Amino acid sequence: MPRQKRPAEPPPDPNDRFLLIMDRFQLLTEKIDGHGLLLEEMRAQNRATIEFAHETRESLERRMDEGFQRTDGRIDVLEIAVREHSGRLQQVERTVGALDHRLENVEVKVGALDHRLQNVEIKVGELDHHLQNVEVKIDAVDAKIDRLDGKLDARVTALERRH
Repeated sequence: MPRQKRPAEPPPDPNDRFLLIMDRFQLLTEKIDGHGLLLEEMRAQNRATIEFAHETRESLERRMDEGFQRTDGRIDVLEIAVREHSGRLQQVERTVGALDHRLENVEVKVGALDHRLQNVEIKVGELDHHLQNVEVKIDAVDAKIDRLDGKLDARVTALERRH
């Protein structure tokens, strides 16, 4: 659609034009003043927000510093305890190592004693067998003595009768 031309208007009166410009300037000034107040209020809110953020940051930094100081102290105590326990653990390991070595020596000695005990048991068994043989022989000797004693008594009695 082609653009239509506006009907020609009579040229505006310069006084009217000045009044119109002044009215518009007044409206713009009011708008600017309204925006200026709004901007000033926003700046005040921004300043309050920034101050709050700084205060919050400083408060958090203080709390963190206090927490770090407490934590550092606790960590120092733990480090000392770990060093002490590490030293004690090394002593215990050395002691256990020495005890292990001594136990191995005891086991060797017990093994040797066990071997000797087995030899003693064998010799005791042999002695027991010999003792049984001796007891058998003693019983045989006792039996012979009893027979001889019986014969001797009979001869003594016979001799006594003769006399």
